[in-house]
Amino acid sequence: MKKTISNFRFAAIALVFFFTTGVANAASGNPKSTEPVSIQYVGLWQSYPVFQLELNSTDSEELFVVVKDRDNNVLHSETLTGKNINRKYALEVERQDLQRIQISVSSKNNNTTQVYQLSNSTSVVEQFRVAKM
Repeated sequence: MKKTISNFRFAAIALVFFFTTGVANAASGNPKSTEPVSIQYVGLWQSYPVFQLELNSTDSEELFVVVKDRDNNVLHSETLTGKNINRKYALEVERQDLQRIQISVSSKNNNTTQVYQLSNSTSVVEQFRVAKM
């Protein structure tokens, strides 16, 4: 029981670290998106999927970001203020549960909400080669 609680505490601390740390897109070498809001898959961190949220605007905005699971439980929420904001989120969910995660971004300035549904797919590619000996 104590080990489960300590594992949960470690996981919570890791999530807080990723949720509160903004990472500039220029460091990764990826081109900047022209969309006001974009979400993209970055990779894995300790077998958990990591997504990058980019908020691009010309004026300073106040935005509210909410990450929910399939049962509408809030996994994370935060209020962001600024012009160009980048955040990386490590989602501690099983791969099969990724299709049930929603990320919503609401703008306080213009009263709009954009909702993104995460999905993943797995494919197996089998190739045969014939070589002359």
